[in-house]
Amino acid sequence: MADHSMPDYDNEPNEWESNRPAKLPRHISVQLKQYTTRIQGAHTVGALKAIRSDIEQGSLANNAEAKAELKRTMNQRARELGFQEGPWWS
Repeated sequence: MADHSMPDYDNEPNEWESNRPAKLPRHISVQLKQYTTRIQGAHTVGALKAIRSDIEQGSLANNAEAKAELKRTMNQRARELGFQEGPWWS
């Protein structure tokens, strides 16, 4: 008889766990990952502005470390798209 039990994933590394800074709580790091994914998928200035507005109105607005990380990611994406040489969001 074959063993049909589910595999134990507790011992496998979690992608979000391994990539998130140790100082941030889990719920903050999940939001950070979601915003980072949205930023990387943006292709227009309007999309970047909408994401920035969401960040400033959301729960990450009060977390300086998370907001600084998102600013770096957004400025990098703006440079990749050729929108501006200097910091796009300062």
